[in-house]
Amino acid sequence: MTSDSMPESYREAFEVAVSKTRDWTLKPSPGPEPECHLEGRPYLVSTFFDSMTKCAEPMPTKICAAVLEIMSGVREDERAEIERHPSYGNAAKHLVRRIAERKDELARRDKLRRS
Repeated sequence: MTSDSMPESYREAFEVAVSKTRDWTLKPSPGPEPECHLEGRPYLVSTFFDSMTKCAEPMPTKICAAVLEIMSGVREDERAEIERHPSYGNAAKHLVRRIAERKDELARRDKLRRS
């Protein structure tokens, strides 16, 4: 997907996915990975973000701020890269990693709780 071909539905889904990801990463016991919807179809947020990694279109300031909030305190180098290049694709690349880390963290907690 190129920046000049990004449909509005992708922008809207990205904003929802970021909002849900922010809530999910900040809660102590958030439950399963959240979903977003694109054109009526559900996607795990990590799957959706993975599909957005090639998009060079700049993000609006509001969405960028939410992405930076998700990354704060966890990955300062990645946060700085997003600040330098605030595109949907750059943010998506780092969000995919952050979600994977969060899932690993939650799995470790669950394993400790069970033992």
